[in-house]
Amino acid sequence: RTINGAANPEFSNQGLLAAAVLGLTDSRYNASTAIQNIPNMDGFPNGRRLEDAVDQIELKAVGGVVLAAIGLWYDDFTPASTSPVTPRLGGVLSFTTGVERNDTTIRDAFPYVQTPWSGTGSASGPTNSVVIPDLTVSTAMPVEPGTYNNVVITSTGAASFNGPIVVNGTLTVQTGGTLSTRGVLATNCNPITGPGSFVLQPGATLRICDANGIAATGTTGAIQLAGTRTYSSDATYEYIGTEAQLSGAGLPSQVRSLTVNNSAGLTLNNGGVRVAQLVTLTNGNLTSSTSQMLTLLSTPTAGTALVVNTNGAVTGPATMQRAIDPAFNAGAGYRHYSSPVMSTLLSDLASNTPSFSPIYNQAYNTAATPGTTTPFPNVFAYDQARVTNAANTTAAFDQGFVVPQASNAMTVLGGYTVNITSGAVVDLSG
Repeated sequence: RTINGAANPEFSNQGLLAAAVLGLTDSRYNASTAIQNIPNMDGFPNGRRLEDAVDQIELKAVGGVVLAAIGLWYDDFTPASTSPVTPRLGGVLSFTTGVERNDTTIRDAFPYVQTPWSGTGSASGPTNSVVIPDLTVSTAMPVEPGTYNNVVITSTGAASFNGPIVVNGTLTVQTGGTLSTRGVLATNCNPITGPGSFVLQPGATLRICDANGIAATGTTGAIQLAGTRTYSSDATYEYIGTEAQLSGAGLPSQVRSLTVNNSAGLTLNNGGVRVAQLVTLTNGNLTSSTSQMLTLLSTPTAGTALVVNTNGAVTGPATMQRAIDPAFNAGAGYRHYSSPVMSTLLSDLASNTPSFSPIYNQAYNTAATPGTTTPFPNVFAYDQARVTNAANTTAAFDQGFVVPQASNAMTVLGGYTVNITSGAVVDLSG
């Protein structure tokens, strides 16, 4: 920018940029790639070396444009030499960007535009590392959208995701913890994505608002993590969507409890579900089918699953199991049943109850001494009208017992007495 210590406007940023634009765009200069002589400028008499006189040219931001348009060479003209001039810009001019470790060379041919480096490699400057945080939820709290490494919802935690969550490690809902895929204030469902894994431990609760429920793999449903997904068969699953929902194939075939809190309802499509404790119909119907059965489980020690119907119904077939605690009678004995479902037949006592063979001997109903009937029946209904018409000496109450037909449908909420072993579990389907 200085010539012999004096400022020269022709070497200012503006002057060099103007010359570069002409060199690249004006047909007088860009029609040929051959290096051309330039006229002497003031202060440059013929024969004087250019590099002796130009101390420094700071191109700064205009450097790339200028280098594309100009060329310099040694002007020590030697006629006898095979190369009387040196038509190489790099022969006399060095160029620096300030990022030395990522610099490139200057091209030898016009225009002197270098293709930027591509790919990866070292560069000067500080190294910045991005640390993806872990997240632990131990109270009831909303979780804002973001990317996390490991996420743990403890036994006292209740996390409501207010936006999409990306998990790189493992998302674990511990026993007693609750995860809601719909935030406290959010109106849309928020998927959980990323390369991580998902674990819902026994006793934990998962609240699902996605229309497709939960999936074992793939990119549908509330949990879309690419790693393994573990849904406990002893956890609680609550469907809380705002549009009609499917359970999703990820819903285990057996769960601790199942809740429908969606006025548009829930339809099973996971092959059916067996519930150990509660089916809660807070708001909306639960739809089953012959291939997607709902079963209320029962064991002598854990008890029998219940339907808590606040504002909904089970539409479609279902099976209710009933086991009776043998603590007071470990052997066979008369036990009393009532059907909560329509259309189940008394013959189901045989087909659905292992090791039990019902006896429907109709001779009992007309025998003068029913107690001597052989074989003696082990399934009884009760008909109050038989007591008033009795004409024998049998105790009045016992006269009301009657043996039903095996083909009869069990009366909903009607009572039946069955002489059955303590270990039998009765299935009533309808």
